Amino acid sequence: MAAISNIVLADGQTTPANKTFVPFTSQVGSAPAVWYEKTAANPLGYRRITLSVNFKSSGVSKVRLQISDPVLANMGANCCVDTNTPVVSYTDIFDATFSLPSSSTQANRKDILAYAKNMLGTTVMQDAVWDLTPVF
Repeated sequence: MAAISNIVLADGQTTPANKTFVPFTSQVGSAPAVWYEKTAANPLGYRRITLSVNFKSSGVSKVRLQISDPVLANMGANCCVDTNTPVVSYTDIFDATFSLPSSSTQANRKDILAYAKNMLGTTVMQDAVWDLTPVF
């Protein structure tokens, strides 16, 4: 089992900045391990990574990664809303699950991870995520 520690990821800006996700909790049973990047002014705006590895009796293990990037709303002056109460305007989410049959070999699992990492770096994915361009 890997020891939980900080995860440093670069953001996607023109001049990338590293974001440090600090461990919050290790995986316990089916509850995922959780990391937070805590630079937001309020915990509602903390970026989050969750990772879980679950073994299924069906012989298919699941590895799930989720990255959440909430954006807090700028409420401004409003007659009916307490502007001191932060509100999440929206959250961008990445959610991926690997389904790994017990008969898969480590070489098979290395391949599927490499394909996923490499696919995320393609122009097709960049156009789909950045510009919401479908493949036709």
